[in-house]
Amino acid sequence: MKNKILQLEQKHLNLVIEKISKAVKKTRKKLADSKNNLDNLKKKQGQLNSLEKMKSKPYFARLDFIESDESKPETIYIGKRTFIDDNDFLVYDWRAPISSMYYTGDLGKTYYKSPMGNQKVDVKLKRQFNINHQTIINIYDANASIGDQLLLDTLSKSSSNKMKNIVSTIQSEQNKVIRNDQDNVLAVQGIAGSGKTAVLLQRVAWLLYQYRSTVNSKQILILSPNELFSSYINGVLPDLGEPNALQLTFTKLFKENSWVSNYHIENLTEQATHQTTNAFLKSTACFNRLVKYCQLLNKGECSFKSIKDGSKSIMTSNQLKRIFYSFNETYKLFNRFTATQEQVKNNLERYLNKIKYQKWVEEEVGAINPQTLGLVERQQKFSSITAEQNYWRQQIVTKNYHEQIAQINSGSFIDIVAIAVNFLKSLLDLVGISGNQDAVNEINVAIQKLKDQKIDPNLSAILLFIQQQFSHEIADNKIKFVLIDEIQDYTPIQIGTIKTIYPKAKFTFLGDANQNIFENNYNIFEDINHIFKEDEVKMITLNRSYRSSAPITVFTSNLLPQNKFNHNIQSVNRTGLKPKLITVNQDKDMIKALIRLIGLNQDMQIAIICKSLSEAQSLVKPIKNQSIRVELVASEFQKSNAKIILIPAYLAKGLEFDTVIAWNISQEHFPGEQQRLLLYTICSRAMHRLFLLTTANPSPLLSTIPSNLIDQE
Repeated sequence: MKNKILQLEQKHLNLVIEKISKAVKKTRKKLADSKNNLDNLKKKQGQLNSLEKMKSKPYFARLDFIESDESKPETIYIGKRTFIDDNDFLVYDWRAPISSMYYTGDLGKTYYKSPMGNQKVDVKLKRQFNINHQTIINIYDANASIGDQLLLDTLSKSSSNKMKNIVSTIQSEQNKVIRNDQDNVLAVQGIAGSGKTAVLLQRVAWLLYQYRSTVNSKQILILSPNELFSSYINGVLPDLGEPNALQLTFTKLFKENSWVSNYHIENLTEQATHQTTNAFLKSTACFNRLVKYCQLLNKGECSFKSIKDGSKSIMTSNQLKRIFYSFNETYKLFNRFTATQEQVKNNLERYLNKIKYQKWVEEEVGAINPQTLGLVERQQKFSSITAEQNYWRQQIVTKNYHEQIAQINSGSFIDIVAIAVNFLKSLLDLVGISGNQDAVNEINVAIQKLKDQKIDPNLSAILLFIQQQFSHEIADNKIKFVLIDEIQDYTPIQIGTIKTIYPKAKFTFLGDANQNIFENNYNIFEDINHIFKEDEVKMITLNRSYRSSAPITVFTSNLLPQNKFNHNIQSVNRTGLKPKLITVNQDKDMIKALIRLIGLNQDMQIAIICKSLSEAQSLVKPIKNQSIRVELVASEFQKSNAKIILIPAYLAKGLEFDTVIAWNISQEHFPGEQQRLLLYTICSRAMHRLFLLTTANPSPLLSTIPSNLIDQE
């Protein structure tokens, strides 16, 4: 029976491929005829590329259903793109409303959303295909959302340095995130391996399809955790027939917009090295204080930078302050800033008008190359010699005073660093009264960082937030959707700043509170509710892990503290070996055990994950001494295609590997609760094999794991 079905389906597939091939030939001919029309040429080239990609695998699913007002079953096929032949839909795009039935619900009565409202249907068949190079390898008939067998076949494959699209295996709970069109703010808490990043990208593709008449890829922004992540996801949207959305890191956002863009922002390695308790500055209470402090800037708390001509002041900071606060008290901060900027421009213009008649200006005008003079004379057609001389004087003065002009045009005569320092000093008074010495130390460190011009991302957000109160130039009203991955690594001030910069956007936040490895007991999802209190935040939980085999998922879930995010964690029913704890007596024996494990698992990608970068660096030589090729990943900007890598835990977040060897999980390195989430993050990177190496005294965190969940050696 199955062979007969397969033969019939292969016959249908051959027919579709034949029609696609004919469409390719037609499009090629139209492309040749469009050589003189650039817009039409681009359009036809895009159509041709799409058709070429469809040829090897036009679709991945079939649906049979009966509409409520019909008696005859209808059959549709679903793929990554739509294919229409003579007004006949041979393949439906997976994002089409009718295709949603593939991802939700069981067989039987259901509905899908259409432009005309909810359409009731009775689903009779859900069939999934494994197609490779125009040949059906296997068929799966499912009685629920997506059949387990196709999912398991997909998940059993090895890891890759590039993310793949998951449109054929999107699960019901993931689909709710991808197709959400009701909520302005969507927050997704997903455990490790629940497909958050894949869901984010599939959501971008769906948004581009759903709002194709009003939204383009330049109006959707993905805020990435780092450049390595950006590289990892770069091919997914083009594979789905969509251009890449805009991508930024928070550091890049600061560098491209800040008045103090020359300040150094600590990278992940520096943050890990200089890790301090930042509980207060990364709290909602601190964000609330910042908002209130910025309101005081309209009353007299603002600081200014003098506009200088060498050692001489064109306008002093006190003069700027007097102008700023001379306007009507009803002025809002932005209006006060704009009015000040205009007056300061006028003052500089008067100053430069005097300067341009000085002797040094005349000398520079006299030294201008005659060829340049002749060229400009032909272009400008001056009315008199005086007009020409004035033109060149103005050019010389503008060139020599470009920094002062830029300072005024940008608004950077406002001293946002001094304002930030004063804000932090105001916090010292607040926390000093409460006797919170940790917070006092934290604030003093932050003040020193600002003075040293070496700041962490949270301080960069404070500077951007303050700047945004004056100049709205950073604000980007064109962005309609902002999607942020690894949201647990952001602070309330960063989120609040992003909200002010993209005032017209709808937001999707994805992250895992369990993977905040720098700050235990910190929950950004509660803060999102506070920051977006004018909107109702829709919270969706993804508690099923697709990354790891069942034994690894069960083990890692037992590492987690008990809280509202960690109940009912599920794994896919993918069998595999239990994690293994290997205990040795001495450090040198741990190296030997590591070399042995590399040899036993060399057919897979291996990540040796260490607690710190220095620890990873110390292993490079011993491994290479055994003629093993290994690459050290030491920076978030580093791309790696190596089969065996050494990587610190903070750089491994968001990545996955066939085999993970967790290095030195000893009591000394992982002594207690402060390291629990770090250990969870390390272990949850593993897809197929997980080894934990330790000396004679393993971490007490492992003592809470039931003995039947882990093998020991």
